[in-house]
Amino acid sequence: DGGAIDATLFEFRPHDQPLLTIGQLQHANLGWDNAHPAYAIGNSLADYRFKGRRDQVVFETNATGPQPTNQITGYYDYSWLLNRSLWDRHFVSTVPNPGTGTATDIDIDTLDIPPVLPNPRHIPIDDYRGPELRSADRAAAHLLLSGGFNINSTSEQAWRAVLGGINQLAYNPVDPANPSARQAALPRFSKPTFTTDADSQPWQGYRQLTEAQIARLARDIVAEIRNRGPFVSLHDFINRRLVDGIATPTTDERLKGVIQTALDATTTGPAAANSSASAPFDDAPAYVANAYQDIDAMRGGPDSVAPYSSRSAFAPQHLTQADVLSAIGAGLSARSDTFTIRTCGEVVNPALTSSDSGYITGRAWCEAVVQRLPEHLDATDNAYSPPTAGSVNQHLGRRFKIISFRWLSPSDI
Repeated sequence: DGGAIDATLFEFRPHDQPLLTIGQLQHANLGWDNAHPAYAIGNSLADYRFKGRRDQVVFETNATGPQPTNQITGYYDYSWLLNRSLWDRHFVSTVPNPGTGTATDIDIDTLDIPPVLPNPRHIPIDDYRGPELRSADRAAAHLLLSGGFNINSTSEQAWRAVLGGINQLAYNPVDPANPSARQAALPRFSKPTFTTDADSQPWQGYRQLTEAQIARLARDIVAEIRNRGPFVSLHDFINRRLVDGIATPTTDERLKGVIQTALDATTTGPAAANSSASAPFDDAPAYVANAYQDIDAMRGGPDSVAPYSSRSAFAPQHLTQADVLSAIGAGLSARSDTFTIRTCGEVVNPALTSSDSGYITGRAWCEAVVQRLPEHLDATDNAYSPPTAGSVNQHLGRRFKIISFRWLSPSDI
C-alpha cells in the first residue's frame, strides 16, 4: 500500500553479547561513499554498475552522470577489499578485555580470563592465561582452533554437519530467560524484532533452516566449491571471482561469493533457503511496480544484469552469505594443521632380485597423526616474530608434534 515499514537494519552489539566472529562485523558502517554496500563484510556482491554478462563490458560508464573529480579519482570494490583485508589477517579471540563486550569496563589487571573462552573452539596452548592473550599481535601464538573445518571440503555430509551444528540449540530472542530448542536459527541481529503486521514480516524476525534446507544448501555449496576451488585463503572463498570460470557457463562467478550463490541456486520448493514456502516473501513476477517483497527480483531476476534487483534484498528474513558466516565463520579454515601420515617399510634379501619369490622378507606399516603448532622449530625466535634471516626457522618453519602413533596391519591399508 506504499506505507512506511519499521525495520531494524543495523545494530551495535549489546555489552552482554561479545563479538564472536568477523562475520558479525557485517553491521559495521565503514563506507565513505553513499554507493558503497550496506553489509560489506562477509558478503561479496558485484557493484551495481557491473553488467554481469560475458558478451558485455564489465562496467558501464555513464557519460552524462557525475564524473571523477580531484577528490574522487576512482571507485573501489569495497566489499571485496574488506574481506581480503580482514578474514585472513585477523580473527576474534573472544578473550575478555575492557571494551570488548564485558558488562563493565574494569581494570585489566583484575579481569580474569575464564577457563573456557566465549568461543570454546579457541584453546590456549598449555593452558596459557598470561597477558599476551590480550595482545592483538600475540594472542594467536597462544591459541589453537579446535575442530576447524576446511573450506575446501567437498563432502556434503560434512557441510551438513557444520551448517546443522546450530540446529536445536536453545534460543529465544523475544524472551532470553526462557530459551527453547529451535531449528537452525540464523539471526542477523542479536535481538531481532517481531511484528504481527503481514506486510512488514520480511523486515522483522530471523530465518530458521529446516533439515531439508540445510541438506540442499550443503549440496549447492559443494557444487560451487567444485566449480571454483581450491581456495587458498578464506577471502578467496568468501569473495566473488574477479574473472569468471569457463567451466560454469550457467553461473557468473563474478557476481556473488560461494555461499550466496548456493543460497540463490535453489529457488523453489521447501528445500530453498529463501522462498515464499519458508519465508514471508511474495513470489510475484520480477519488476512489478512497488513489489518490495519480490523474491525473484531479490535473486537478481531472470533478466537482471545485477546481482540483486529488489528493494527488499537483504531484508532481515532474506538469508545472506554474511548471516551464515556470522554463525560458522569462526570455525572455518583454508588449510588443515593436523595431518594423518602413513608410511611403509620393507626388508629385502640382498641375495635375490625383485623377480625372485621371497625377495621381500618383511614389511610393516605405521600411521602418525601430526599437528603443526605456532612455535618455530627453534624457540630462539618468538612464535609471533618473523624468523631470523638464514636461520633454521626460515628454512623449516613451525614445529610439528606427533599426537598419536600406531602400527597398522594389512587389513588397515
